[in-house]
Amino acid sequence: MGAFKGIIPPVLTTFDSEGKIDEKRYLNLIDFLSKKIQGLLVCGTYGSCPLMTVNERKLRNFQ
Repeated sequence: MGAFKGIIPPVLTTFDSEGKIDEKRYLNLIDFLSKKIQGLLVCGTYGSCPLMTVNERKLRNFQ
């Protein structure tokens, strides 16, 4: 595997007022960022991964 190159920021997790992942805003954020970067770090500590359930983490990894 080659070295990572370019900008690869951690993606923030968007939550709604009930504390659930706001999928629409999350996907909008990824769409916006994808135009300027080379990759994303998902489910890191910056993206609130430790606060999410296993099912929520799986949802984020496969979209």
